[in-house]
Amino acid sequence: EPMQLLRYDAGNYYHAHLDWTELDFYPDQRQIWTASHFGHFDRLATVFWYLNDVQQGGHTIFPKHGQPICAPGSLGGPSVRNCRGARDPEMDSCAKGLKVQPHRARTILWYNFLATGRGDRN
Repeated sequence: EPMQLLRYDAGNYYHAHLDWTELDFYPDQRQIWTASHFGHFDRLATVFWYLNDVQQGGHTIFPKHGQPICAPGSLGGPSVRNCRGARDPEMDSCAKGLKVQPHRARTILWYNFLATGRGDRN
């Protein structure tokens, strides 16, 4: 995937999201599968590299921080999205989770897939 450069002005944001396509939600919708290239173009890893300091706001938030980490074998199949004690957070809320403050030259990296090839919802 080509590198993306984003600039956020005051008030700009993205709602929480996953950097891969949960194709399990679309079992009988071939057009969704083909439009996403059957998941082949999903983002294996994500790297944020902050180019400047931000005095207020601008956090990158990981809303599932603090929840149990689901081991790959604990999910039980494609229809099981969370393990015991884990939940889907409010995707439009910035109230909970790990908040990373932007600082010039700070870099954060996370992987989006488990070793099994299944998307990592942790």
